[in-house]
Amino acid sequence: MVDNLPWVLGGDFNEWLRIDEKCGGLMKSVSGMYDFRKIVDNCNLMDLGFAGLKMTWDNKREWGDNIQERLDRFFSDRNWVETFSNTKVEHLGFNFSDHRPILLSLEVVRKDCWEIGDKGFRFEPFWLKDDECTKIVEEAWNNYGVVKSAANLKGKLAWCAGKLKAWSADKFGSFHRTIEEKQVGLKALLRGPRVKEVQEKIIRLEKDLEELLMNEEQYWRQRSRAEWLHSGDRNSKYFHAKATSRKRKNTISRVVEDQGRIQTSEKGIATTICEYFTKLFSSCNPSKEDLENALAWLTQRLDSQMINTLDMKFNREEVKKAIFEMGSTKAPGPDGFHVGGVELFGQSNGQNGVPNLVERVGFRLYLNFESSFVVNGKTVGKIKPSRGLRQACPLSPYLFLLCAEALSSLIKGSEQTKNRLGIRCCRGGPLVSHLFFADDSLLFCKAYLESGYAIKRILALYEKGSGQKVNLQKSSITFNPNVEDGIQRGFQELFETEDIQSHDKYLGLLTVVGRNKRKTFEEIKEKVWRRFKSWKGSLFSTGGKEILIKAVVKAVPTYLMSIFQLP
Repeated sequence: MVDNLPWVLGGDFNEWLRIDEKCGGLMKSVSGMYDFRKIVDNCNLMDLGFAGLKMTWDNKREWGDNIQERLDRFFSDRNWVETFSNTKVEHLGFNFSDHRPILLSLEVVRKDCWEIGDKGFRFEPFWLKDDECTKIVEEAWNNYGVVKSAANLKGKLAWCAGKLKAWSADKFGSFHRTIEEKQVGLKALLRGPRVKEVQEKIIRLEKDLEELLMNEEQYWRQRSRAEWLHSGDRNSKYFHAKATSRKRKNTISRVVEDQGRIQTSEKGIATTICEYFTKLFSSCNPSKEDLENALAWLTQRLDSQMINTLDMKFNREEVKKAIFEMGSTKAPGPDGFHVGGVELFGQSNGQNGVPNLVERVGFRLYLNFESSFVVNGKTVGKIKPSRGLRQACPLSPYLFLLCAEALSSLIKGSEQTKNRLGIRCCRGGPLVSHLFFADDSLLFCKAYLESGYAIKRILALYEKGSGQKVNLQKSSITFNPNVEDGIQRGFQELFETEDIQSHDKYLGLLTVVGRNKRKTFEEIKEKVWRRFKSWKGSLFSTGGKEILIKAVVKAVPTYLMSIFQLP
């Protein structure tokens, strides 16, 4: 009886669960940590996480003698998470103790303004197994009329979505309730005499129940986003647990406005989010002079043959191939349809399918658009950005490259004016002034203040022309050890950033590997343990765990092994 009830366990366990849960002091033996892990695994416990600062214990000493650890936490079983999905753990401030108080709250997001949003529509993959689904789409699509514009296409998709949603509610209803009813009926028949009519009913019920369980698995798999697991066990419990965990993790219970006020109501959260992104996506309206200055050193890089190739129209086969090669059950778009649903339209409508739709709607579909936001499963707000490209636009991934090319040309142009930009890694080597990545931009110069002023001018020109701003809070400077302290302070004051001697990691890789490689690469074992020994792993059979190891766990050290030789 007790085993079926949800329960939670919390307090001071006097042991940490992961190596990164200790800061400062000498590294003690990890045997206690491994014993703690075994207990957590054997009891199928789940760490409920936390909000706030990480460490819960502090020895209250200063500088090099200070030690902090995360010793206090809450665990629960899976039933607790399913029953109380909005459970939240908060680390409070230190008062008169060396331990932080930790607060467990069954937080409920206020539903005072649910009318502002719409849960929307989501195409379910298991619908494709039913022939009625194709008929519903054909009838709804043909009855709405011909697609002539982007707005017309949006309306047609919404019309089909409404028909599919009504059909699904009528035919499938609630999985949980229907499965329970079938199971109760099957048990009653199995207890009775096995006459011919009863045996036929049993076979029919077992077949219906099997189909329902498969549909339920696909339903939860779509919401779990576990793309690595395709077939094998019936993994409804795993998918349901993962989807519940994702929902809990993605729930927004509060946001902080620019003025510092905290919003906890659904309406307040939605309004704050809309105001923030409206401001973020508003154009700064650069002048013609600002644009010309930012593009002054940009030269034409494409020859006539390249331009002709880029100007060629996409044919039907290219459009069809690009769409159908996408993951069929990846996250759906704002209309609720994923690629599997789009394929259905292409099959159902023949020559009037997807390629023809893209051709009819035209490229302006990607320029005139509005954006909404999904807050706790509901679509809220609507903004119309005045700069940038929508995420679904094929040019969106190249927007960074186009902007980076303008900044790169400004830096290269400044190199020609002898501003001492760039460094050489070796005698006779090439001059390296900048390196651009998707996440970072690295600029190099000689340790002269005039070089710093040159970089400052370049960034100012780029900011005025592009509307982008350098985030000084996330920027840092690194100096050669031979640079004088006065020059270092001058650069820090000029750019208003701090000096970082070295970064522990960059792009997930260690920047410095010492002599003790076993200790350095201990994190790989940590990652493997977190993946394989997670509370979700207990939901697999032995065969399922083997697939987990081959598909997920084995890939963890591959990236590091391609760079470093592991001990």
